[in-house]
Amino acid sequence: MRYETRRTFGNWATSTKKKRVRGQYHQTFNKDVILLTNPTWAKVCTHQTKEQLYQAGNILSAFEFDKSWSYHTIISQIRDGFGDKIPPDISLSCLMGCGKKLVSPVLRDGQELNGSLLHKIFRLKALYVRPSKPLANDCLAHSDSEGKRADNCAGAIVSKGITVAFNDESSDSCVEVQTPSSKPPKRRGRQESPPGLLDDGPSTSSDMSSSDEELNRAILASIDNQMNAMPCDKPASEILLQLASKITPNKTCKFNINRQSVLDGSIRGFKRVSYDPTATMSVRFSDDLGTYEEAIDLGGPQREFLTLLMEALVRSPMFEGVEEKKQNLTLDSKALRDDEYFIAGRAIAVSLVHGGPAPRFLSPTLFTCLVQGPETVKPSLEDVADSDLKDKLQKILRSTGLGELMAATEPLLEFLATAGCLRHLKCLEDKELLVQDILMFQVVHRVRGPFER
Repeated sequence: MRYETRRTFGNWATSTKKKRVRGQYHQTFNKDVILLTNPTWAKVCTHQTKEQLYQAGNILSAFEFDKSWSYHTIISQIRDGFGDKIPPDISLSCLMGCGKKLVSPVLRDGQELNGSLLHKIFRLKALYVRPSKPLANDCLAHSDSEGKRADNCAGAIVSKGITVAFNDESSDSCVEVQTPSSKPPKRRGRQESPPGLLDDGPSTSSDMSSSDEELNRAILASIDNQMNAMPCDKPASEILLQLASKITPNKTCKFNINRQSVLDGSIRGFKRVSYDPTATMSVRFSDDLGTYEEAIDLGGPQREFLTLLMEALVRSPMFEGVEEKKQNLTLDSKALRDDEYFIAGRAIAVSLVHGGPAPRFLSPTLFTCLVQGPETVKPSLEDVADSDLKDKLQKILRSTGLGELMAATEPLLEFLATAGCLRHLKCLEDKELLVQDILMFQVVHRVRGPFER
């Protein structure tokens, strides 16, 4: 029964595996062929050069090759394609683009660049054909002799009267530096530049394309704008008044704050999607049982909330210091994970703009970091809140000999390796630089992530 059914209706099991569709095999393929004009050509053609070669008839678009052709047949077909442009006494070599240079394909001994290998090696690249002698109709003879300087130069930047040309070859003829003393800078209008690099005219003495010229001009304009930008001379009071004028009294943002957890309530309020810093703050306090105080916020609860918030920031794990008025940032993994450092910065800004107290607990080192940047500060021992580390640093500074200095740094070897300060001490004078590097790591570099939030 089963045999008869299978023979009549076929196999019961239906195969779900699809057969792989093979791609169609083509015996021929097409490729652009570019005929160079002289045997010294070693650079990939730019857009401007290709345009000139195309107008001279030195480019064959979508030239049809056959995979069965030998190398001799390929060269013979290319000669027939260009006609009288290639004399019989001139031999041809096939090149491919590699970066900005033209190179010959390297094959194993015994291999020949036939049609099949040509299709595999060149893929989407154009086929460059270089003659053994200069062609009679060299359309780029004038630009090639003058354009070698631009061909060997990788780029040039001109700004404020200083011109620097960079060379990617081992030649000194392409390195030029013009200082403002040799030529006065031009702050407006057209910039001075070496011939063929940033010339606006229709000169053909360079192979640089129009897109490269526009990119260079955009870079120069950006440099000029940044160097001519004047720093902001407004005082902090004027900036705060300008920000406070943007507060809209018709729009309110409510804060329900428990007096026992002011920081947690403010973090929840600042993290809300509906929070708007330009809205007027409406604060309502409650106790541990959730009973709200019956008071209308006419400004008093808001100022009290901002005062309590600044006091809560001092006691938070985000700040550390020996004195309450000299607090520095510390590294707390939970605060960093929950982005509480950003909320602390927002709370300080809101307090300044909405008429609250200023953050008077910041240390001079942290204040300098905020105003002038971390690279300008020079921390001292007073900025170190860790008493154990502070004692060890004082012991290093009190060392009077190299042996005593080595003994003082021995308990800190693991810390020095973590801070990147582990080094061989050669003399007693190295202790000052060592202590300063440790202070920069402990006070500044260690908390760079929280500081940038």
